[in-house]
Amino acid sequence: MANIMEAAYRGDIEEVKRWLAAGIDVNERTSGGWTPLMYAAFGGHRDIVEVLLAAGADVNVRAANGWTVLMKAALWGHTQVVEVLLQHEADVTVRNPDGWTALEIAGEKGHQEIISLLRAAGAEPE
Repeated sequence: MANIMEAAYRGDIEEVKRWLAAGIDVNERTSGGWTPLMYAAFGGHRDIVEVLLAAGADVNVRAANGWTVLMKAALWGHTQVVEVLLQHEADVTVRNPDGWTALEIAGEKGHQEIISLLRAAGAEPE
């Protein structure tokens, strides 16, 4: 058992649950500002994203580079993760330091289903 970050990235839901049961801070950060939720979203693990959010993970947390969990999921085309984040009121209006929102990131990558989800949640192109 390494740590919750690695477990979240690998998609090991049982290990993530063990860390949570042991009392780990669900919003713990790496030196780069990543949280377990970011690793789970980056890996496209919807089930782990749901578990972490239920445990109190901050849906609108930003990494040190200013990117949100929603932006990361939109970048990599993880539609199911985007759905869960939006159900938990992820902010679609946040911009990263380059001025991009999750909608613009998804648009740049051509993730049409994510674009539709974000627009339905109130995201508007600039």
